[in-house]
Amino acid sequence: MPTLYSRNRGAFSLGKKVGGGGEGDVFAVTGSTGHVAKRYHAGQATKERQTKLEVMVGNPPDDPCSRLGHTSIAWPLDLIYLDPAVHIFDGFVMPRIDGARPLADAYHVPTRRRSMPGFTWQYLLCAGRNLASAVQALHDKGYVVGDMNESNVFIYPTGLVTLIDTDSFQVPGPTGVFRCPVGKPEYLPPERQGSNLNSVNRTSSDDHFALAVLIFLLLMEGRHPFDGVPTGVPDEPEIEQRIARNWFRQAYGPHCGAVLPPPSCPPWAILPAQLQSLFVRCFVEGENLPDRRPSAIEWTEGLDRVMASLQSCSTNSCHSYSAHLRSCPWCERSATLGIADPFPSHKSAATVTTQTVKTQVGRTPATTPPMRNLATTAARTHHITAITSRVAAANVVTTGKLLTVGAPVQKSISIASGNHVTAASSAGAGSGVPKAGAILPSHTSVAGPSISAAKGVRASQPISSGKQCP
Repeated sequence: MPTLYSRNRGAFSLGKKVGGGGEGDVFAVTGSTGHVAKRYHAGQATKERQTKLEVMVGNPPDDPCSRLGHTSIAWPLDLIYLDPAVHIFDGFVMPRIDGARPLADAYHVPTRRRSMPGFTWQYLLCAGRNLASAVQALHDKGYVVGDMNESNVFIYPTGLVTLIDTDSFQVPGPTGVFRCPVGKPEYLPPERQGSNLNSVNRTSSDDHFALAVLIFLLLMEGRHPFDGVPTGVPDEPEIEQRIARNWFRQAYGPHCGAVLPPPSCPPWAILPAQLQSLFVRCFVEGENLPDRRPSAIEWTEGLDRVMASLQSCSTNSCHSYSAHLRSCPWCERSATLGIADPFPSHKSAATVTTQTVKTQVGRTPATTPPMRNLATTAARTHHITAITSRVAAANVVTTGKLLTVGAPVQKSISIASGNHVTAASSAGAGSGVPKAGAILPSHTSVAGPSISAAKGVRASQPISSGKQCP
């Protein structure tokens, strides 16, 4: 391994390879356990990429969780070169993130039950607001994530999150914009569907759409907001077409009915009115008016308000739910639908975690498959009718999803800008009162130290303050 150089570190060497991808490989930095280095493959270390990274290193965002000792944005720290004169660009140094899991582990119910016992709906709300605060910090500096999706967000047992793959973000440069040329269709707003992203300057409203999709996935057990069963519109097998034809509006909007929400997922009514309003603003009003989509700060404040007024179930302390509901929805759903409790008690969770499961490091569970698992529209309609009939008998509203099983179980892993690295112990992010970003105690059933709960403080705008939840 050659000696490498940086302006801040001087000469240094690299340890073993800990990850890799299409653009480059990631290595441990010798003598620095908190950092890794990404070396680009031949032809990838371009002058344009070097200039972009120089801009990023010189103008980092204000990390909303820095007072916790937590990195919520894995930002480039220093460029690396092959020569002592620092002329031959080779890559960059970034934080090494240990003890996190892919975001999909939190919203995929079977995986969460096995791998994240004690991670309640309160924690899902907390993760959503922490993600929103990180996105707001980026927007405050003029950055756009662009390719925000479930694979570049990682989550901790405390509800803290980390954004990775930051070198793909859209960055304003001295003479123009360094664009983000990629994006997953299921997170692209309607105005970007089918676009050539190489020729498009992304905006914060692009991120606002993707952020709302991720928050919906967290709160609605992994169901995409544009999934459903068509009853009055043609079937659309691809998510891009469902977004373009706005199946959310058909399923949840003011004049819904042409599409039924997927069966057996949390009902739309489980969300308090303020969150319903934010989703409608994003996906209905924002369909043709992108500026109507709620900003990241609006999501942060809205989720804070919901967390402040949660109720706890008298039967199961792991059941938390919105104050507008008269009874525990999780108990009702388990009893009436005959499904596994999505938030089992600590005793039940301990039983789950003692089971022997196959671990797969480096694979992210896919988003729960859409309803097109059922081959035909008729079959899907029959399926949802059968489930709805069972629920109607108990006076429970269902707007849910098909629970799926068999997603790969993962060890806690280290992350290096999107490259899945070696297995590592799951650790909390530290204690103390956050300036911005919320943290919840890490349950004893989850690996890692327990973090005491304390009331937090509100930071000055525009970055939302955080709080620790009891």
